[in-house]
Amino acid sequence: MKISKLASLSLLLTSALALGGCVHANIQHVQPEIGLRVKNAITIDGLQFRDADGDGRLAPYEDWRLSPLERAADLATRMSTTHKVGTLMHSTMPGRDGELGRAESYDLDALGLLVGDRHVTSFITRLTLDPALLAEQNNAAQEVAAAGRLGIPLTISTDPRNHFSYVLGAAEAGTGTTQWPELLGFAALRDPQLVREFGEIARREYRALGIHMALSPQLDLLTEPRWPRGSGTFGSQAELSSELGGAYVESFQGGAEGLQPDGVMTVVKHWVGYGAQPEGFEAHNYYGRFAEPGDYLGQHIAAFEGALDAGTAGIMPAYPILRDATLNGEPIEAVSPG
Repeated sequence: MKISKLASLSLLLTSALALGGCVHANIQHVQPEIGLRVKNAITIDGLQFRDADGDGRLAPYEDWRLSPLERAADLATRMSTTHKVGTLMHSTMPGRDGELGRAESYDLDALGLLVGDRHVTSFITRLTLDPALLAEQNNAAQEVAAAGRLGIPLTISTDPRNHFSYVLGAAEAGTGTTQWPELLGFAALRDPQLVREFGEIARREYRALGIHMALSPQLDLLTEPRWPRGSGTFGSQAELSSELGGAYVESFQGGAEGLQPDGVMTVVKHWVGYGAQPEGFEAHNYYGRFAEPGDYLGQHIAAFEGALDAGTAGIMPAYPILRDATLNGEPIEAVSPG
């Protein structure tokens, strides 16, 4: 377990989106499906609410008629410091008798310790089961979280799982999901509408599987052809990466106005300069700890503009130290952008 690299996801945003609240816009309320499995419902004026904390009273954070911000603010007041620190973590969903989370099922006992003792609420899944089995596993994990003191739902993320490549830590096998070109293939097609079509389909598949967060798209510029993660990018052109990245974020999140209730959070990566790895070294390793974008750091930044304009929910920092880089003609400190 480590401190999350999803730097832009604040406690309020994570809690509010996980709870799936609706804006309290008018008097007429449409009852949402609340999906009770562990705790009972509270009924008020003919409407049902999840009794997340199990006290039999309707707390503001349990009231889906309120805005996400109102609910999250109330929830934060009920959380201990330990709860808040746990919410800042992003861990791997433990697998039973597997390695690095890859297994045939989750280890729900180990998950219970992470959720109950350390109060972690955000996990990446590395299961690659048939869709129905994966959905069952994610539902079982949510039951573990629902039994907790505050009943905070889990935010379950995944690396891309709709393509042909599988690399542990970078992409998952597309078991039972539709398969599409790698992002580099989309770049060759130069068709934002096709990217949107892909994103709409993948979004529905993710939600059906119980996945709420996409650790994608990868908007690094492929400026070093020997770099092993090049197929996961939109190539070397900043303008094209920006356009296709914006289409990806809009379709996954459910619209051009940021994340929608039926959307999947996108976490664009890796901010910034990760693709400029000398000799194609990989920054997950010590020998690849430097990137050298030189005088072109501004292009690496520009590749993210479309996704940022579309309101991506999160940004994952890059791993390497930027060496001998300049921005707007000025040298920058040799530090990691994360």
